[in-house]
Amino acid sequence: GGPIKRVQKVKYLGVTVDENLTWNEQYKKLKGKMKSALSSLQKLKNILPQSKLNQVYKALLESHLRYCDELWGSLSNTKLDHLQRIQNRARTLIEGSRLKDGWSCNWLSLSVSNLIKFDRAVMIYKIMNGLCPDKLSGRLITKSQISNYPTRNQFRSRHPKAEPRILQKKFFLFWCKNVERNPIRN
Repeated sequence: GGPIKRVQKVKYLGVTVDENLTWNEQYKKLKGKMKSALSSLQKLKNILPQSKLNQVYKALLESHLRYCDELWGSLSNTKLDHLQRIQNRARTLIEGSRLKDGWSCNWLSLSVSNLIKFDRAVMIYKIMNGLCPDKLSGRLITKSQISNYPTRNQFRSRHPKAEPRILQKKFFLFWCKNVERNPIRN
């Protein structure tokens, strides 16, 4: 092939990556999609019961919010707060629906930043336990493979995998402790 042309941004699999990895374009598109989903919820709040509004929320709003959030989730706190406000507005709309059906709004207990942390933890768990595609795990390298400088982890030996049940328990405890340290913002 020929020389690679440098571009300021590129859209790959629905994620806009800019040359400085600021994720500003991705944030703008995500915010627009979330606001559009919010207007749909606003129109449906007096027509559908709360449980169905929850399904609309998950399909139209949360699906966009969680798509590749492991990548773009390092946004500034200000931008994450904007996304959190949109999520809070969705919760308010659903809780204020005229058609109550005994459904509770516990599904929105995770804030935007905690959703991102949870999705990252799931991704790390899958990579560490060989649950991701071979092509992905084969491309991961350690810090010592990148740098010529010795690191603390350079001489660690590989340990056999622990029982999956024990790892699941450790993962769950890690996640619970993380949520305790970073309380949910309203």
